[in-house]
Amino acid sequence: MNRHQQINHRQMAWLIGGVLTTAALITMPRTLADLAGVDAWFSQIVPVFYALGIAYLFVSLAGTFPGKHIFEISFHLAGKWAGGAINLILLVNLWFIMVRDTRALTTFLKTTILPRTPEEITLLFFMIAILYYGRTSLEVAARVNDFVFPLFWGTVLALPLILANEFSIRSLQPMFTGEVWSVAYANMLSIGGYGDLLVAGAFLHTITVTKQLQASIRHGVALAAFALTVILVVDTAVLGANIANKTIYPSYTLIQQINITDFLDRMDIVLFSLWLPSFFLKSAFAFLALLTGIGSFVGTRDCRIYNKPLAWFVLITTILAFHNVSELIMFANYSSAVIVLAIQPLLLLLLFALSRAKRKIASSNGRRAADADDGQGADAGDAEQTAQDRAKNERTERSHRAWLKTGNMLLAACFGLVVAGFWLGQDYPTIANLVGIGYLLCLLLSVVATFIELLKSSRLRSPHPPSSK
Repeated sequence: MNRHQQINHRQMAWLIGGVLTTAALITMPRTLADLAGVDAWFSQIVPVFYALGIAYLFVSLAGTFPGKHIFEISFHLAGKWAGGAINLILLVNLWFIMVRDTRALTTFLKTTILPRTPEEITLLFFMIAILYYGRTSLEVAARVNDFVFPLFWGTVLALPLILANEFSIRSLQPMFTGEVWSVAYANMLSIGGYGDLLVAGAFLHTITVTKQLQASIRHGVALAAFALTVILVVDTAVLGANIANKTIYPSYTLIQQINITDFLDRMDIVLFSLWLPSFFLKSAFAFLALLTGIGSFVGTRDCRIYNKPLAWFVLITTILAFHNVSELIMFANYSSAVIVLAIQPLLLLLLFALSRAKRKIASSNGRRAADADDGQGADAGDAEQTAQDRAKNERTERSHRAWLKTGNMLLAACFGLVVAGFWLGQDYPTIANLVGIGYLLCLLLSVVATFIELLKSSRLRSPHPPSSK
């Protein structure tokens, strides 16, 4: 991989959107339908707040150590041995993600599209393709994702229109009449998929403006939440909750229902040919994150020497990891959430606390140096930036903060609507239906708000030069 890597804020947002959406699309809908029934599509709001919390920790760390990724930050804050232990745990988490998603994809292909092809052969060709991205850099994969992700997200949003003749509103009713704890449990399990945001931690160094990084992560999370909610709504409305929780791959069964005229009746092949590259790129990004983490132990970002050994290791461990599809589904849907909640918050909060302590020490030393300098250099700083530029930057900052608050309020409204729905749903079915519509609308508006926030952040400039390490 290249020593210096740069991607823009939009590419980072689409990277995160693809990573989080594809993580849960294959195996999660069945479990969510089994747990929450017709209310399964309200299972994405708690994971969104979890992801935003992780995003806040990432942005805070990146602001303190610009130009460094999470593994370099860990070594810098915790030292050689403690930092190495933290990074090793994070690498194991990334390996779990890589093995889970790679095996899920190849098992899905074996079960549905390529039943006569040995799964080991599919996995071998899969890893050969990933080797190419390991030899290049994140920039190459991000550019490919520029073409792939819009097609993937666009087809997901088009599902309600394509399946309009199979759509049944009655299958979505009655809303908010199930057990509250079932929906809460479904939200907790969904955190396992959103924990894949850890992949983005390996690429913090690619964006040097912290507000752009923050907006990118927020927009990517909003894209994923809305796309997964649409899929769950269409699954329930077309298949019904009882069928969705009995099929292994509800999303595949769903697109098999697509019939356009009397002769285009195998649209599942066409649609998955558009979706497959996004699933592949998810594993490619996880592979690049693993290489980045390994490189941090030897102090380099050029990890091409470890490309082939890591690919063979992932190939062998993926084959040996699960005996059958049942073990894979149980791990993906249940164990992933436990692993994420047991590892990520604790380690990231530890790094955040160390970062705050180091920032206070540096701030104290900086004040002493400023006092000793007797105010010199202030005039030079003023000369570098005119009053007009400062005023323009202040307006941009205010606009950016306004849209950030708007996005937060819309997501908070989604949570509030779910609470109100369970409070009033059993007694007032009409209000429950309106609450469901309002939930979808607020989720869609949060995508729009975070997109505008992303555009506003693009006008901001980094106060720090990129790190050369």
